Amino acid sequence: DQYETLSGLPVSPRLIESISKYLDSSHEDSPCGTLLLIDFDNFNSINESLGKHIGNQILERADETIRGMCTELMEVDQVAGDSFLLFARDIADSAQQARDLSLQLANEIRCVINRPFFTENGEVSVTASVGISVLYSGVYYPTEDSLYNAEEAVQQAESAMFEAKRRGRDTVVLFDSQITRQARQRINMQSSLRKAVAN
Repeated sequence: DQYETLSGLPVSPRLIESISKYLDSSHEDSPCGTLLLIDFDNFNSINESLGKHIGNQILERADETIRGMCTELMEVDQVAGDSFLLFARDIADSAQQARDLSLQLANEIRCVINRPFFTENGEVSVTASVGISVLYSGVYYPTEDSLYNAEEAVQQAESAMFEAKRRGRDTVVLFDSQITRQARQRINMQSSLRKAVAN
């Protein structure tokens, strides 16, 4: 069964297991990793104005683009149609370096996604909001924002993504504990909307 976030994003068991193993194991040389939730902005308007087949073409190309940027230490899953989760292991040996490199990676992906996608209807431009949760393997828990399980990691990335949306979209936000309360309110609202659409 797939794990679902608070707002209903489905995450594959394989990715949850990979994150869990990373958090539970010791990586003394590079104990910090990262989890990015990349969510396309206003993607429903593209589906409605150009058709779902054009939207699917864009998502397929985005999937190829994001996977093409991945190294052997990264995994990526497409979730909820227009969202992608990227998990990167062993990116840094300190919390500050992990935050800096996470922001750098997220902005690189965001900028690549901003380039026009070529479809049968011509060029289509899209933007994305990215939420980041920094991961600390083994017993390396240097901050109050550190987490202890994969589900919490996904929730943190999702909270940061919703904060990026709130700040105007097409931006990157690194999770911190101050955004949790506001983000959870938006997640609960998003969950209600998903359920309403499903019904």
